[in-house]
Amino acid sequence: MTGLAVSVDGRSAAATQRPGGSWWVSWPGPGVPRGGLLEVVVMHDGIRELLSAPVPAAEGTAGNPASSPSMLRDHKQLAWWILNIAIVLIAVIAISRRMS
Repeated sequence: MTGLAVSVDGRSAAATQRPGGSWWVSWPGPGVPRGGLLEVVVMHDGIRELLSAPVPAAEGTAGNPASSPSMLRDHKQLAWWILNIAIVLIAVIAISRRMS
């Protein structure tokens, strides 16, 4: 790869090549809104490739359905354990009644 250009919502971010062939790009600043468009231009062998994707919105932002409170979403593991314990208790009660 001979070059890398990165922009977030039209704001350029500096790309620096590191030893070993990897690249480092710093986030272009706090004013960049999440939910914007990330574009990466990779240049190699005389070819320019454009890669683009939306930047995920931060949790808790307006318009993000994932930010609505939900015990099952936020505490899936806790809800799973409570369900398992309830099923085991019901099974124990059912078995103890059959044995008596």
